[in-house]
Amino acid sequence: MLEKKLNEINRSIEIDEEGYPVFDGLRIDDPKILSDVFQNIRRTLPTDPKSKIITFLDEDKWAWVDAFDAPFVVQTIDHLDGLNFLIHFFGGVSVQISFEDLMVDEWNRFHLSIGEQRLPAVFSRKAQASILNVVSQIVNTPPTLPYFRSAESRDGKVPSDSSFWSQSYSEGSGWELGQAHPKLKEALQGDLKKIIEKNGVSNFLVPGAGRGQDALLLAQYGKVVALDFAKEAKADFVQMHKGSEYFSSIDYKLNDVFEYLKGLSDGSVDAVFEHTFFCAIEPIRRKEYVEQVLRVLKPNGGLWFGVFFLLEHGMGPPFALTQWELREYISNTFETKLDILEWERIKNSPQGRAHKELWAVFRKN
Repeated sequence: MLEKKLNEINRSIEIDEEGYPVFDGLRIDDPKILSDVFQNIRRTLPTDPKSKIITFLDEDKWAWVDAFDAPFVVQTIDHLDGLNFLIHFFGGVSVQISFEDLMVDEWNRFHLSIGEQRLPAVFSRKAQASILNVVSQIVNTPPTLPYFRSAESRDGKVPSDSSFWSQSYSEGSGWELGQAHPKLKEALQGDLKKIIEKNGVSNFLVPGAGRGQDALLLAQYGKVVALDFAKEAKADFVQMHKGSEYFSSIDYKLNDVFEYLKGLSDGSVDAVFEHTFFCAIEPIRRKEYVEQVLRVLKPNGGLWFGVFFLLEHGMGPPFALTQWELREYISNTFETKLDILEWERIKNSPQGRAHKELWAVFRKN
C-alpha cells in the first residue's frame, strides 16, 4: 500500500544550496509557500533515516524533495545560554540545539539532524559565522565536533573489506539492476556518444563493475577494464556474458580499486564510468578516490561520467551523498578541476531509485 502511494507522487520540488525552494527554475521567497514547504517536510518512512524526503503541497498532494544539499539550511541563530541556541530555517521552522549536537564535514561546514525523523540540516555561511562568534566568546577552545559522514555500515563492517561484498553477492545483491543502466543506454545513443568521439576516448575503467552489464555495453565503444574485488562478481560476469560478442573486449580484474589506481601512470585512462560506486566508498576515503581519478584521467579530454546515487543521511552502503558535495569534489577541492558537461537528476529511474539518481559527465582539461 505504501509503495503504491509513493508511486503516485508525480511532483518534485528542488531546494537550492541556500535553502530556497525552486519551482521551474525560479527561486521562491513567498512566506506562505515557504511555510507550506518546510512545515510539512517529512520522511516517507518516519523511523528510517535513509528513506526519501517528501513535503505536502497544495490540493492534497505530496512532492518529492530534491535538495541540492540538505533540505533545511540554517538561516539565523539566537543565543539562549551557555552553548545552547535557537536556530531558524525558512518557513518559520525553529529548533533548539546545543553546539555539541553539531557535526562537521571535510569542508568545515556544520551539520545536524533535526526532529524525531532526523531530517538533515546544514548551516549557511552567515549562520555558521554567527554561532562560532558566540561560542568563541564563551569558551577559549570550542568542543571538538564529530565527523559528519559515518564510515560504518549497518552491520559494523566496512565496504573496504572484500568479504562484505562477497557476502552481498552470495546472498543476492540488491545493488544490481540485472541490465546496463537505462540512462547509460539512452546517453550512448545521443550526446554521450558524441562526447566520447570528440574527446578521443578508446578505453574505459569501470570500478565496482559487479556482474558487468554496464562494462559490456561500454565495450562496444572501446576496451574496458572492469574492477571488483568480490570473486563472486567476476564469476557471475563470466557465467552470464562469456558468449557475448564483446566479452573479449573486457579485462575483468579482481582488485581493490584504490590499489589498482595507485599502480596506474598519470593520464593513462581515457574515461572512468560510475554506477553508484561513489556512494559505496566510505565517505572518509572519497577525497582519496577523486584525487586518484583526477590523476589517472588523460588531460584534454579525459571523462568521468555516470550515475551517482544521492542520499541525505544514514549509514551505508550506500553512504550519503549530496549534489553539493559532489560538485565540491570535482570543482573546488583539488588544483585539477573538471568541467561539468552534463548534470541532471534522472527522471525515469529504475524501480526503487526514484529521485535518488544523478547523471553527470565531467571532462578534464
